[in-house]
Amino acid sequence: MRSLLLFLLSLLLVAVPALAADPPTDPAAIRSEMIRIRRSTNWNDPTAVQKANERIRQLTAQLETNRLKQEAVKAGATTEQAAEAVESAVLNRATALDKVEDSAAKGRGSGIDLAEEVRQQIVQEYEEDRNPLIRNPALFDELTVLVIDFALPRAQERAEQLDQFKAINTLILKGAGPGAPVNLEAILAKARHLPLTALYMINFETGLSTVPLAVAAFPDLTELGLFNNNLTALPVALGQLDKLRILYLDGNPIATLKPAIAGLRGLSELGVARTRISAAEAAEIANMLPQCKVLSQ
Repeated sequence: MRSLLLFLLSLLLVAVPALAADPPTDPAAIRSEMIRIRRSTNWNDPTAVQKANERIRQLTAQLETNRLKQEAVKAGATTEQAAEAVESAVLNRATALDKVEDSAAKGRGSGIDLAEEVRQQIVQEYEEDRNPLIRNPALFDELTVLVIDFALPRAQERAEQLDQFKAINTLILKGAGPGAPVNLEAILAKARHLPLTALYMINFETGLSTVPLAVAAFPDLTELGLFNNNLTALPVALGQLDKLRILYLDGNPIATLKPAIAGLRGLSELGVARTRISAAEAAEIANMLPQCKVLSQ
């Protein structure tokens, strides 16, 4: 998993953003700035992270304000009434937080007396956070990295939305160990239109014994990670991925990589830790692909 963690961290290592003083009011401009912040922030710099998170909170609040106003206007309110409704909603939320903090200050046994409508609002917001379904249409156009963790409830519903995304280039599918079976062929078929350059299918254990043939349908793949599954062989079709540079097979009971590996002439890094690949075959692969670093630890 070391290599996967390094890969995930590399997605975040970018420059510090210049943060504007006031959030824009146009939703498209707000989302554009949020994307720029996420891409340009150096997430290893605590100061930059604090500034970025504060700015994202401001932008998120502005989006929420816009949404509440639009909903009020659609319901028949005037612009002034919509502004008052938003102010009231913000006040209710602040009041609820004040009461929670006051209860915490008095000790764990204290009760929290919230008005029913505020209580229901909080419940609804937490339900929306737990809901895996994406409802903001803009995200289908903007997201480039998607993680689906099948250990979480309703992950299959998120997978069913794959055909609605347009820009995903990194897809990470995480299994729940030897739990309920996941039809990865069907899931990858829904993602076939995506411009994938990196695909990870990890921690399916006995739930993934063969590499889905649908993987070969992504000709632009440069990274393929298959950690902690039950693979015993690679399909010859994998050799069609002539752009593949990184292949991780760590944590699989696979004993040989031939003949599929022979077609991967562009491979530069191959992970075979905790597999059954013999030292002799690892040496043979190193001779066959002299530019490829074979990682056995």
